Amino acid sequence: MVSALLLELRDRRDALLVEAAALLSPEEQEQAYALAARLIHADRTATPEELSLLSQVGSALTLPAERLQEIAAACEPPLA
Repeated sequence: MVSALLLELRDRRDALLVEAAALLSPEEQEQAYALAARLIHADRTATPEELSLLSQVGSALTLPAERLQEIAAACEPPLA
């Protein structure tokens, strides 16, 4: 049952992102995007799949691309 639910969520991810984004204020969209960016960098490595998902999240939001870049850059871990 859980596997079926996860498959359905994966298949509907894009639609769910758009629906959720429509309910958020611009400030909440910034917070959601920052959280997603921080999560993909939590282990100090962002995989291509994680970066693709972050791009999909950004595409669902109504924030300007420049602002998304600023947020993503601020969330990257510092160089060692």
